[in-house]
Amino acid sequence: MTFSRAAVAGGLAVGCFATVFPAEVSVAQTLARGAVASSTPVEKLDRSQVAERLKANGIDAGHVKYGVNAYRVIYRTVDAKGRSTTASQLVALPGNSRRNLRVVSWLHGTTVYRGDVASVNEKSTDRAATLLFAGAGHAVSAPDYLFATLLS
Repeated sequence: MTFSRAAVAGGLAVGCFATVFPAEVSVAQTLARGAVASSTPVEKLDRSQVAERLKANGIDAGHVKYGVNAYRVIYRTVDAKGRSTTASQLVALPGNSRRNLRVVSWLHGTTVYRGDVASVNEKSTDRAATLLFAGAGHAVSAPDYLFATLLS
């Protein structure tokens, strides 16, 4: 991953996630919010593999132009009571050399079971949605809500 792509992934992790804004947050918690704790590659697909995955989920793959690299990103945030915690998300990037990517934030419906979120389950429809947008050339952020993170 080039520096600019790493910067995009880090920026997505900091800027495109479901954030809770409690009434009172300490200075230490505010400074920690958004810090990336880890980034783990979870998928590297070429264009044809992206198209196959989408077709298997009943999604038209006609707009897929690129392969996709996807990462599970763990970052610091605060919960509804202002306590420091971690959250996760899937960040998917197209396999092209563009540096100025448009960003899609995929906000899924309620997911109760942690094993069903896009950053964990490669067969989830939310993962397929991220592949669709990244395969079309967009940087994608798919945050896992704190509730799903807490149930793990």
